[in-house]
Amino acid sequence: MSREKESRLNIESKNFTTNKNDIPEEENLISRGIFFSRKGNIDEALECFLQASKTEENYLVLYNIGCLYYKKGEYKKSIFNLEKSRKLNPAFPLSSLITGICYSRLGNLKAAQSNFINVLMLDPDNKTAATALSILLQNQGKIKESVKILARLSESDNNTAIRKLRTDILFSTENIEETASTIKDLKKESKSYKDFDEYINSIPVEVYNDKYGTISDKISNLEINKTKKNLISLSLCHLLKGDTDSAIDYLLQARYAV
Repeated sequence: MSREKESRLNIESKNFTTNKNDIPEEENLISRGIFFSRKGNIDEALECFLQASKTEENYLVLYNIGCLYYKKGEYKKSIFNLEKSRKLNPAFPLSSLITGICYSRLGNLKAAQSNFINVLMLDPDNKTAATALSILLQNQGKIKESVKILARLSESDNNTAIRKLRTDILFSTENIEETASTIKDLKKESKSYKDFDEYINSIPVEVYNDKYGTISDKISNLEINKTKKNLISLSLCHLLKGDTDSAIDYLLQARYAV
């Protein structure tokens, strides 16, 4: 090996060693913590972040500690560290979000609700906080407030899961018109519903004619006395006719009929 090449390698080796040693211990621990966390090694990751926090308490380090304790199911320890994180940086919404979820797991719904509201004050479009708050309100019987939050979310983000949740909440109430309207909106977006509609409409309505008359005759007769049984039959008749919107209306009426 030439002296020039040997000299260059020694310089590069020396620089590499120096750079590695120049990395602060805290950053080293944080990097290792992130690595272990991504690998799913929770205990190893937690140990790294706990060691890093001894050097200097940083809101992100404390947030990570809180998240790792949450993953371990140690909710009180999680809350302790997340509260410290929030105090260091009140504008960081994720600390309040995980704190809210921890309180929810512990059954302290008032504290959970307070934290979710705090998240939405900092980040109004946070879907996780909004959905969690909506569920808490629904469980407290505050249906209008719950549906209002989900309606706002549905408007800002065309998320089918959120709209289904809103439908489920409405379905537990006696608001027939709004429930039917929400289901119909979902129906328009669903490929399965569209395929079913196309299939139903492809069948000639005349095939349902029998000795009792046409579908229209049956609908007219059933309309005279709207018992629960007749409402279900009306729903089926409109479904066979290809009018799935009316089928939904009658089915919901049947659900709430005495």
